[in-house]
Amino acid sequence: MSKSNMNRIKKSQVLKMSIAFVGLFLFSQCALVGAVMMARHATCDVKINKNGVNGSCELINGVFFEKLTVSKYDTTGLPLEYSVTERFACYNPGMGGVQTYWPKKIDFKKTNGHYLWSADTVSVQYKVVGQSMELVLATSKPRNYNEHFIFSSTKYETCPIRFQKDTWYYVKIPDQRLRNVYLHINKKGNYKVYKTNSGVSPI
Repeated sequence: MSKSNMNRIKKSQVLKMSIAFVGLFLFSQCALVGAVMMARHATCDVKINKNGVNGSCELINGVFFEKLTVSKYDTTGLPLEYSVTERFACYNPGMGGVQTYWPKKIDFKKTNGHYLWSADTVSVQYKVVGQSMELVLATSKPRNYNEHFIFSSTKYETCPIRFQKDTWYYVKIPDQRLRNVYLHINKKGNYKVYKTNSGVSPI
């Protein structure tokens, strides 16, 4: 084989290797971008202040609050054992026709389209076991008690409950990306949200 043919073969091999490396690099970059996008979609922000709830989480089905009396905290300072004494929720009662209002924020002091509020009082005790809440004792609860909905005959257009200082609340937002959300209002009236994500990305 002539020297010129050998050089031609070597150049061809180098070109093929270069193309392969470029392809591998581009694939790894695409995979990295895809992983970042998936991680971004697998979480959502929850923002709560004295005016309302917003963020990037799904609020179409409303928001549910439980006022807690905490008896024991975990190693991170979050409620581990507590009693629920008061519940209130903004919920979607459904529409007779096509729904035209899709909330990105739920206000406490203003109306939220056709959404309504309900509230009740209970006396039930829970403890956190792993990633779920376990009912320990129910001293007082409505006959039609449901952990995720309030079957109260009284409906309100705005939030009927005032948030209290130095108090913990458990917050339920029907978004599969969330596992647990707690709200703490300190003695100065500052709101702080603590949340853990489920790692599930919405389809």
